[in-house]
Amino acid sequence: MADTEYHTMTHEELRVMRRRLADDLEDFEEMAAFHSINSPAHATSTERQAQNAKTQRMTDAIAEIDRLLGADTD
Repeated sequence: MADTEYHTMTHEELRVMRRRLADDLEDFEEMAAFHSINSPAHATSTERQAQNAKTQRMTDAIAEIDRLLGADTD
């Protein structure tokens, strides 16, 4: 989601989006950990890089929402 889209959301929409992203991130990290434990030989460097990139995008989105919510309450 682009930064400009976050700016058009209400506080409640931002809170809901943040909660969903946090839940999705937790699920994704658990799935990635399970996959790497059960199939370590199958996890390629490219797959790990893709997982890391997705995790970073989700973390960045959560941080941006936190920043917007914090900026609006100052």
